[in-house]
Amino acid sequence: MKKAGLLVVCMVIVCGLGFSQVTQADLDKLNNAIRELDGVADSFIKVFPDVATQQNIEPRAWIGYLIQNPYPEITKKSGKVTRELPHFTVGFLNLGVAFANIDKINNVGMILNGEEIVPFSRMPLPSISIDARIGGIKTPSVDLPFDLGFSFFTLDIGSLLGSDAGVGLKWTNWGLDARYLIIRQNGAIPNVSANVGFARWALNLDTDVFDGELSTNTVYFGGQASYTLGGFFIPYLGLKMMTGRNKGTMTLTLDEFANQPIPIEDASRTIGPEKSFFQMQFFGGFGLDWLVFQTSIGGSINVFTGTPGLNFITRFSL
Repeated sequence: MKKAGLLVVCMVIVCGLGFSQVTQADLDKLNNAIRELDGVADSFIKVFPDVATQQNIEPRAWIGYLIQNPYPEITKKSGKVTRELPHFTVGFLNLGVAFANIDKINNVGMILNGEEIVPFSRMPLPSISIDARIGGIKTPSVDLPFDLGFSFFTLDIGSLLGSDAGVGLKWTNWGLDARYLIIRQNGAIPNVSANVGFARWALNLDTDVFDGELSTNTVYFGGQASYTLGGFFIPYLGLKMMTGRNKGTMTLTLDEFANQPIPIEDASRTIGPEKSFFQMQFFGGFGLDWLVFQTSIGGSINVFTGTPGLNFITRFSL
């Protein structure tokens, strides 16, 4: 039997479709679902890189220098002369989401009980994080127009629910990246930077029936262009070439089915692909600088998989 068959059995249990006495008609449904689910796991986990890379999106292609010697003077509209401040950001709220196509999973629900499992065609997979970014260094002998970013979030939902809930669920995502300015904004020419980064997104689930892990380790490189208008409006556009490994594993413990004529060899089995990938993502949006705060709204589209993504970020920004 194909490994996808075990996914069907798991879905039967999770969605309340289990049978107390398995009949031939039940087995026919399972076998039809097995055929429908061929390749579903692969199509689902390929979305993970787009979830992970919604973190720490900075509208400006480069945020400026953290350290300058000397800090240059700035003349404000009021005529007051002051010094330029060190450039860094701290993000309070970083929300992102990518949308996985689940048409085939809903087809399985139709086969098993005549109803869709989820009442829509795409499932949102979220990322949440706080983030920080620091600028480059400029002295009389050194000019390094780079910036470095970092984001992090973890939540152990199982601990919040308590041991009586019988469910362990832990969600973690973090990332880091470096960008280097290669073209400075001048007239109609935007700022353009090259970037490289790493993003991790993982969801671990532990129940009496199964233990599962959905995760990605994504390395990306590419570039970003931005243009500051009026000192506060910042449209941006960029490209990420992404590679790494996606993982979607599940260990099933089907003790209640051990004496049923379901065509599996064991009451416990580990399934799931762990595969390398190469994908390309376009991203863009705009940011608004107001006083010492910044808000940005952006989106992305994966050229290879068609996966859409969205992000919303608000942060303290100098």
